[in-house]
Amino acid sequence: MIIAEGDLYALLGAASFAISSAIIKKLNNLGNAIQLNFLRTLIGAIIFIIHFVFFIDLNLVNSISGLILFYLIISVIMNIVIGDTAFFESQNKLGIKIATPIVNTYPYFTIILAIIFLNEFISYEVILGSLILIPGVILLSVDRAENENQDDLIENKRAKRFDDDKVKGLIYVMIAVFCYSLGMLFTTIGTINIDPILANSIRVPVATIGLLFLMRASIKTNLDKKSLETELKDDFNPFTWSNKFIILMLTSGLLGTYFSSLFLVLSVQEIGASRSAILFSTGPFFSLPIAIYWLKEKLSYFTILGTIMTVVGLWVILI
Repeated sequence: MIIAEGDLYALLGAASFAISSAIIKKLNNLGNAIQLNFLRTLIGAIIFIIHFVFFIDLNLVNSISGLILFYLIISVIMNIVIGDTAFFESQNKLGIKIATPIVNTYPYFTIILAIIFLNEFISYEVILGSLILIPGVILLSVDRAENENQDDLIENKRAKRFDDDKVKGLIYVMIAVFCYSLGMLFTTIGTINIDPILANSIRVPVATIGLLFLMRASIKTNLDKKSLETELKDDFNPFTWSNKFIILMLTSGLLGTYFSSLFLVLSVQEIGASRSAILFSTGPFFSLPIAIYWLKEKLSYFTILGTIMTVVGLWVILI
């Protein structure tokens, strides 16, 4: 079986992001997820800008119209600023165990939007494969969520006592799903006939700025202004970072932002939004070996069944 170039880009992007996410989880005791995600994205933004300035023709900037610039910016606003914020809020209201599987259904919404607005053709093989693969990924994410946050029991009990939290959580998670789908759609439209490095030299710095505001807001909810400044100063003082932390963060930024974003754009340019979204959703499958051998997570029946379904779904799509 020969894998098409666009399919390979999507799978490499999923694998890159999965490895990066495992690193972020390993470093979670040194900072919260939003702070680490900001650092990861910042590193990727710097690499993209350096790559563009020194290795890409600067005259390419003149080829970007105002409309294309809008699509590039709105794609990361949907994904990072609105999508991720809504997803974090849904986790707080519903718990990771419920929110994560729901958000992993976003490829189905991407398929619908791509058919309606991009006139993408979806083959029967892709439809059948997605009906096997995505539930497999959901099973993997259910199991990963079980390992990831034991405090969910407390969150779920609180959610049971307050139906209002459940409703708000469902609204937030559906906003996240819709924004992730729209983000994929706008990425596809905005990167047509544009150099992937140039596209990401715009998208990733915008994402970094969005995450900066999100990070400050998340800290400010629990701290006064003076404490906020102290918190940011303590967490983002490079002189206090160990060599291991620096190496892992640089690796996470290179894989999770630079390569993942690059492969995403390359894949949507080759195979479109719907197929890219399906293949990109396989991240939990690629992170499985790392979760077992590095993070010491347990192998369950959900994991085994989810892995089998993901492999079969991939085989159906790629044959």
